[in-house]
Formats: sequence, C-alpha cells, structure tokens
Amino acid sequence: MTKMSSAVPTLRSRFSQCVRESCETSNCKLNLNAFPSEKIILDIDCIAEKNPSHVQGERCDYIIVARKNGRVFLLPVEVKTKRVIPDKVKTQLEGGIRFFENHHRNQFTCCPILVSKGLRPSISKKLQKISIGCHGQKVRIKHVLCGGSLSWSNVARRKVKN
Repeated sequence: MTKMSSAVPTLRSRFSQCVRESCETSNCKLNLNAFPSEKIILDIDCIAEKNPSHVQGERCDYIIVARKNGRVFLLPVEVKTKRVIPDKVKTQLEGGIRFFENHHRNQFTCCPILVSKGLRPSISKKLQKISIGCHGQKVRIKHVLCGGSLSWSNVARRKVKN
C-alpha cells in the first residue's frame, strides 16, 4: 500500500514517460492556478499504450495528483473538444479514479473535472445531476471551459473522502 506522503513521487517514478506539464489537447488546455509544487499530471492514454495492464476499460485523459498539508488530492480530467455525452464523461472519469485507487489506497480528496469548449444548457443540467463514486462517497463534476483556469483554492475546499 502506498503511503499518503509518497503518492506523487511513486507515480512519478512508476510512470515517468507519461508525466506531462499540463492537461491539453491540440486545441484545448486547462490552466492550473496556484497549485502546489508537489503535484503530477499523468497522461492516462500514454500509460495505457505503454502498460496496458495498468488501465482497464474507459478512462479519462489525465489525472492530476497533488499533495498539500498532508492531504492527497486526485483530479481525474476529461478533455472534450467536440460533443459532450454526460454518461460517457462519467464513465471516463470513474476509470481515472479506479486507476488511481489501484496505486493509492489511502485517504484522498477527489475532484473530477470536465474541460470543454462549451456546454449546451441541457447537457449542463445533466452533468450537474451526475454523481461520481469515489472511495465510497459521491462527488460532482466540475466544468471548466477550454483555456479556463482551475484555481487551487476551489480544489482545496473539497472534503476528504474515506
């Protein structure tokens, strides 16, 4: 079992070829404002390509793992530049959570993120109703527009999920 304090360095050493500087596609980027220096951004598609046994089923594009004041934060991130299908986004984000839980079994705070160019009002309403299972708790998806910023203060306010 991975110790809470070693989640970031353990993932960095295990998946070093798939560490990224940012969450972005060719035309959509998530800006991270004031995030802790102890963080890692993993490209899950890269991991699936290099180590297929580590990633099973649907998955999100990235996971961000950060540590601040003894707390570990998981942010599964799905980037959509075209059509957003709420149930598919949910399944992909849950795949990122499963991947992380396979490598870190201790307590962490979960904040699933959808990054997209925009949302029709009907899709936005559907997304607001979706809860994602994370460590036996239910959390809501946070939406950020492409090129938009996710502030660390918004993430840090999340409650710890057991």
